[in-house]
Amino acid sequence: MQFQRERKRTTGLLDITPIVDTVFNLLIFFAVSLSFVVLPSIQINLPKSSSKQVTPDRKDLRVVITKKGDFYLGDSKIDSQDLFHEFYAAAEQSLDTEVLIGADHEVAHGRVVEVMDLARRANLHRLAIITRRSGN
Repeated sequence: MQFQRERKRTTGLLDITPIVDTVFNLLIFFAVSLSFVVLPSIQINLPKSSSKQVTPDRKDLRVVITKKGDFYLGDSKIDSQDLFHEFYAAAEQSLDTEVLIGADHEVAHGRVVEVMDLARRANLHRLAIITRRSGN
């Protein structure tokens, strides 16, 4: 009994399945590795500004002052003494750390100045005020 091997049929077309798989894997990799800037979940009504938007750096500290005058570092509520210690610790890491201050438009000016003073006493001199674009 003789067995014959089945011959593969080649049509001359290029199989693009591996190429498509590679492209989709690269697409997923780049989509996942993008860094998204997310505002904290604390609801504040930022004042409007028409100036250029500054993209925060990973080493920057984002301080939010709510309508009631409470301070938040990231998503955590913090008092002024602990905020100073956080600023001081960040200054020991790098003096280039920027403090981004986002305050509700109804917050008293003194609360914003208080955060700026805490940062300066901790040797952080790069300060920025977070606003929203005037068209939004």
